[in-house]
Amino acid sequence: MHTVDCCANNCATAPLCSAYEQAQHVEIITYGCLGVCDVCAHTPFAFVGGTQVAAHSVDEVKAAIDQCISDIEAFDAWFEAHDAPRP
Repeated sequence: MHTVDCCANNCATAPLCSAYEQAQHVEIITYGCLGVCDVCAHTPFAFVGGTQVAAHSVDEVKAAIDQCISDIEAFDAWFEAHDAPRP
């Protein structure tokens, strides 16, 4: 399960909650404030696994979130395939 943290005041939060509502691999957690008000006030954004993801539109931030999740899964798969300790 991947966690996507959103600010309740950000324009992307409601559309992202709707987009991932049925997704079983993503959990959207909405907070009152994530402490990045300068970004939040002007840009659709979220945090994925602690990494800030932002874009010019809600569709672009969703695509960026999906890419971030894909990158995390590829990273995890590499360590699993090589039986390597995680950093």
